Amino acid sequence: MAFVVSHFPDGEPILCSDGDTIRIYTSALADWLFVLGSMFSEYRPRDNAQDGELAGAAGAAANPTDGRCGVNPVTGNPGFTRDPVGQPGHLRAPILGEGQWGARRPRNHPPRHTGLDIAGELNVTPIRSNRAGTVTYAGNAGGNGGYIVAIDYPNNVRTQYMHLQADSILVATYQRVTQGQQIGTLGNTGNAGGTPPHVHFAVSVANQGVDPATYLNSPCPQ
Repeated sequence: MAFVVSHFPDGEPILCSDGDTIRIYTSALADWLFVLGSMFSEYRPRDNAQDGELAGAAGAAANPTDGRCGVNPVTGNPGFTRDPVGQPGHLRAPILGEGQWGARRPRNHPPRHTGLDIAGELNVTPIRSNRAGTVTYAGNAGGNGGYIVAIDYPNNVRTQYMHLQADSILVATYQRVTQGQQIGTLGNTGNAGGTPPHVHFAVSVANQGVDPATYLNSPCPQ
C-alpha cells in the first residue's frame, strides 16, 4: 500500500483509494507526513497536480462507490428522486407548470422546460455546488433566471443554479468551488415568484442540455 500526498489549499482533507494507492489531498502537509511516517511514499506539490485530478478526488471522497455524479444541490447528497413531490431535495409540486426536464411550459416560452426544479424552503435552503469546479457566472442575470450561478467542470460540463435569493450568492466569477460547497440560498427571483419554492438546476454537456435527473443518477460524463 502506497500513500501519495498532494497539496490542496482549500477545504477539508480529501482521501481516496486508487487501487493499491491511497491519495491524500490536504493543506496540512506536515500533519499528514507525521501521521503516515514510514508509510509515506511520495509528495507532490500543488503545481504538479492537475485540476481534473483534484476535482475527481473531491467527487470520489464524497461519493466513493455509488456511480452517481456529484451531489444534489439541495440535499448535498448523491442522487435525485422525484418523490415525495414537493419535499426538499425532490421535484417541486406542479403548480404553474411541472418541474421535470422537458415538461411543457404553460406560457409556451420556452416550449419545453430546460432544467429540473428541485424543491426547498424559500430564503432558507442552502444551494450547493454539484461538484468541484470553476464559477463562470455569479449574479443577477435578469429575465427568467433571476440570480444565477454557473459552474464549469472537466469534459465541457456546466451546471446552472437559478432563481437564487437576491444578494445571497456567496461565490464570484473565476472562483474555484468544492463539491457540496454552499454557493447561495434558494429564492424565487426571475419568473419563479408564483411557483412553489425551488432551484432550477440545469446541466449541459458540450453546450447541449441534458436531463439533470439522469445526470445526478449516473456516472459523471467523460
